[in-house]
Amino acid sequence: MRKYFISFTIAAAIFVLTVFLLNKIQKDPLDLIVEVNAIVEQDDVFQLFYQFEDLSQFAEKESVLVQVKGNILSRKIQFLLPYDKPLKNLRLDVGNNRNQKAVVIKSLKFIYADKSTELNFQNSFIPNQFIISENGNYQPIVLQNNYDPFFTSDFNVQELIDNIILSNTLIPQNLIYLIAFVFFMATFSTFLLKNIKIYQLSSKLYILAFFLILLTPAFVKHFNLVEEVIVHEKRKLAVEPDFQFSEDYPQQYEQYFNDNFGLRSNIINWSAKFKIALFKSSPEIEKVQFGNNGFMFLASNYAVYPSYTRSNLFSDDKLEKVFKKKASLRDSLAVRNIKYVLGFWPNKHTVYKDFLPLSMNLQINDNISLAEQLVSHFTKNNFNLIDLRKELDEAKDSNQLYQKFDTHWNSFGAFIAYQSFCEKSFQQLQIKPFKLSDFDVSYKKVRKGDLVYMLGMSEFPYAEDEIPEFSLIDQSKNYKTIQVDSLPERTVVTVNKNCNNEKVALIFRDSYSKHLIQFFSLHYSKVIYIYCTDVEYYDQQIVDKVQPDVVIAFSVERYLHLLML
Repeated sequence: MRKYFISFTIAAAIFVLTVFLLNKIQKDPLDLIVEVNAIVEQDDVFQLFYQFEDLSQFAEKESVLVQVKGNILSRKIQFLLPYDKPLKNLRLDVGNNRNQKAVVIKSLKFIYADKSTELNFQNSFIPNQFIISENGNYQPIVLQNNYDPFFTSDFNVQELIDNIILSNTLIPQNLIYLIAFVFFMATFSTFLLKNIKIYQLSSKLYILAFFLILLTPAFVKHFNLVEEVIVHEKRKLAVEPDFQFSEDYPQQYEQYFNDNFGLRSNIINWSAKFKIALFKSSPEIEKVQFGNNGFMFLASNYAVYPSYTRSNLFSDDKLEKVFKKKASLRDSLAVRNIKYVLGFWPNKHTVYKDFLPLSMNLQINDNISLAEQLVSHFTKNNFNLIDLRKELDEAKDSNQLYQKFDTHWNSFGAFIAYQSFCEKSFQQLQIKPFKLSDFDVSYKKVRKGDLVYMLGMSEFPYAEDEIPEFSLIDQSKNYKTIQVDSLPERTVVTVNKNCNNEKVALIFRDSYSKHLIQFFSLHYSKVIYIYCTDVEYYDQQIVDKVQPDVVIAFSVERYLHLLML
């Protein structure tokens, strides 16, 4: 009887393990799409809001906006929906065209890979007071001069999404159980009929352990057994090469394997945590250094070293050359009634110089920086090169302006810069900035940032930072973000019908302006933000295409050499 019990127990364990592993084999994840099949007779804008479980209300930044071309025929309107954390509710806004005719919504689908689930829209979404519903026809209406038609979900959103994504296994469930049963019978028969004793295997366990160590990374990766830590290495990892009989293929595959073997990111993460805990210093000192008051600083990449060490100074001839080029550009745009504003945002190293580690302070080898060179030369020649170093330096004692674990400032730093920018450019732009009292400011604790990612960690385990989040109190003055496919990658376009003007601003910017979008977009009917890192901060073709009223070019201080191209 004992022989049967042992054989059955081992076989049952093999059955359970087989089912578990085969269920882990999933198709490559694709985008989760919400598809609305509708008739929308006039041009409009549809917007899908998604509310995460940890949020109490819908927010503009958690939404997807799609421009809809009017047509008497039905069309499919698709929204790309995030699914990286649980969702609680959805809200479908059906436009801002007050003259819109009745909208017919035929169906709403959730699509993931080759799986889809279609909902009965009438039973799954509730219209608000701005919509008259009749047999699947939805007529948006104006009430007391207000217009905000939308539907809110009335079903368990996350349960539906889980059912679609979790069913996305590569092998059908019936086949999984069949394979597992075959393995069960084979194991049971082998141990029972061959009369294998457990103690006979013990002498070979060290061989088994050796092979397990070798095979574990590949095994874990193939069956997706451990959730990989995200390590942002700021470089593109090698991709798997196509098989070919060539001298280069082995080397290419080795590069791919070295960048993608199982548990690689986890091992990098564990190693970084161990080094910090043991030595209390940066494990990637050539990339990131630890300063005072919990601040981390970028040490070498992204043009920061020549910038903070002041080893990138221009000659007098070059200063004059870049000035003449920018002055010529300013004058040529002025002929077309386009205002041109040029400036820079200071490095974290500049504002928080006192927090730099001693080793970085010792590397500063001049009393003047490239920023000071340019400001002095442009000012002497009556060109308003906007410089906000003084304003941020004065404000840093009242509020933290830059993120501790990131190369960028936070929203408070961006707000101070925005107010100072409006003041220094008022003669040109006539922008009156919003006040701090116009915003609700909340804080969230974080352990993440691009400097943490450079250390090989997904979050910093030994300290946390507080990040401010600004929310405009009077939402009637707010803007919307729209999608425009005809502009370069990473372009952001905002529209604001509440700013009392029809002006268009074209802003050439880098990642530092991310936190400024929420402020600048309050002042122009349309703002187009062109992402420019590593290239010149100006494109004449885009200017000719957009025909803006204002062109603004701003970079962070370490990219001044690119701004002045």
